Amino acid sequence: MAPLRDLVQEQRRLRFGNFEADLRTLELRKFGLRLNLQRQPFQVLAALLEKPGDIVTRQELQQRIWPEDTFVHFDLGLNKAIAKLRAALNDDPANPRYIETIPRVGYRFLYPVTTTISSQVSLSGAVVNTVQNGGGGSLPAASQTESINPLTPAAPNRFAHTRLRLALLVVLAIAIVAGTVLAIRRWPARNPGYHFQSIAVLPLENLSGDPSENYFAEGITDELITNLAKIKSLHVRSFTSVIRYQNAHKSPADIARELSVDALVEGSVTKVGDRIRITVQLTEPVRGSILWVKSYDTDLRDVITAETDLAKMIGREVHANFDPSEEQFFSRTSHPLVPAAYLSYLKGHYLFHKQQVNRADIQQSCSAFQSAIAADAAFSPAYAGMAQCLQWQETRRYISHEESNAESFALKAVELDPQSSKAHAILGSIYFYHDWNWPAAEQQLKQAIELNPNEAEVHSLYAEYLKVMGRLPEALDEIRRAQQLDPLEFYYFLSSGYYLLYMHRYDEAEVDFNKVLQVIPDNISALTGLAEAYEKQGDLERAAECWQKYETAEDQKPDVAPFMETYRMRGFHAAKQEYLEARVQLGQKNFRRGVEWEKLNLAYLNAMLDRRKQALGFLELAYQSHMTPLINLKIDSRFDRLRNDPEFKDLLKRMKLADQ
Repeated sequence: MAPLRDLVQEQRRLRFGNFEADLRTLELRKFGLRLNLQRQPFQVLAALLEKPGDIVTRQELQQRIWPEDTFVHFDLGLNKAIAKLRAALNDDPANPRYIETIPRVGYRFLYPVTTTISSQVSLSGAVVNTVQNGGGGSLPAASQTESINPLTPAAPNRFAHTRLRLALLVVLAIAIVAGTVLAIRRWPARNPGYHFQSIAVLPLENLSGDPSENYFAEGITDELITNLAKIKSLHVRSFTSVIRYQNAHKSPADIARELSVDALVEGSVTKVGDRIRITVQLTEPVRGSILWVKSYDTDLRDVITAETDLAKMIGREVHANFDPSEEQFFSRTSHPLVPAAYLSYLKGHYLFHKQQVNRADIQQSCSAFQSAIAADAAFSPAYAGMAQCLQWQETRRYISHEESNAESFALKAVELDPQSSKAHAILGSIYFYHDWNWPAAEQQLKQAIELNPNEAEVHSLYAEYLKVMGRLPEALDEIRRAQQLDPLEFYYFLSSGYYLLYMHRYDEAEVDFNKVLQVIPDNISALTGLAEAYEKQGDLERAAECWQKYETAEDQKPDVAPFMETYRMRGFHAAKQEYLEARVQLGQKNFRRGVEWEKLNLAYLNAMLDRRKQALGFLELAYQSHMTPLINLKIDSRFDRLRNDPEFKDLLKRMKLADQ
């Protein structure tokens, strides 16, 4: 009979992050689904898990896994095992989250490891099988009950041998004690009086085995976030905030700290044919506690119901308060799903939100949204996506205002789903940037925020509206809300820097511009704003340094001596004058070649040079072309010298921006 310590060893399950290693069955699972990991890589993992934080030497691994009578080249075998193990864990050796290489010595496991007692069930309480990739296979069975129960031991079999029965009773006693300790450790987080105030849903992992299904997992992530964000008492980080953590090799504690949240939702999506499994777990990242796990099996036609149910369950689990309107939302019957329309919509969403999106991506996104509308003419999200694509192209002058028809699509989206925050936000954005319909823009943006107060991008958009209206203190408050919801988005600090600049709070503006430049050192907008802030404070040396960096960062450089060289010889104002005049010459050449954006640039430059007639002439051309940045006319400090001019006042009136 095996020693008792070996029996206990075989019964252990070791958890780390989203993984669970069963030392009895030699199986590695992620979100309850078994991964295909061979015996030797698993044995290496087991050796590392038994000594987390400590170095396991190559000699130890050789003695344990490759004894002297094994006819295998040890170094080659170990290197292959480590490579396979890292592939299973999606661990980057250059920036490891789990396994650190100690050169010429061995390896160390970095992640916290917790121990529970093995049983025959998965984390969700059901037997777990491996999902086979490809084809029209079926998903393994999974229960739809939630909580982990660390107190449930494996049921002892009836053995004839008395000594073995006694050994199992000892194991059971150890299990109860271990489970009790774990329960005590977790009690504060599970206490009904404990409330999480903020949460982030990290990108759900595609476990379908087919990279072409990544769009589906990303779309489910966005829908889950959108539904959770309906709960006003819970601060939910937006999709744009969390998507940057896709494939990021960072610990949950680091991610939670960067996003300033109390809890994380992690999980996976498995799609086999029309069958879907969504598995999520709620964790308290600081202590590494897994508080709740849920696996939801459904058909593609019912996936929207699954998304809503999961969001509601998570809200209940973190003890969020639901007001009557939120209860009504989570109880409502959703629009019947047409699978072809939903899949086309998710593909369009995926293409539109690519990190390095280009015009070809947007055109493919438009085609996907058109396919969704063709499959289901009553599917509101597809109309909202189509409106967003057309607006993107209009903003960049790829299509004209008349060609875009974005407003019609946005109006249809709102008509089909008046409770869609996204539809209201897109319609408000079109009224704001393209129609210059200020009252309608504010109405739609406020409605969008009322429906989803957790969307940082909409708070930022409303802040821009308030800035354009000259309501700068309100704009600053609104952009600060956006920064709280998405603390890593540099653009929001660029906005607040300019709001503070226009409010003559130059020292505060300097702080926010420098936050942007810490992330993107050659950001032209931040350099321009910072130079003006320094100039207004009389710090001409640092203002000149900003102008020098600006000059270096420009794509098209005017034919002029380096800014700092002129500054040293003739002073700041002479250097600035010389640079602006050279930039006017370059702008005029571009304008004659048909570069439309130079209309507004030449208006800026001539205004700064106090050439009023030329500046007003280019402003009129920009107005006739309906150029979007012209909306800043009322507050842009570059036009301060024109404010008393009758033509300038008339332009403000025509844009309905004049003070009433």
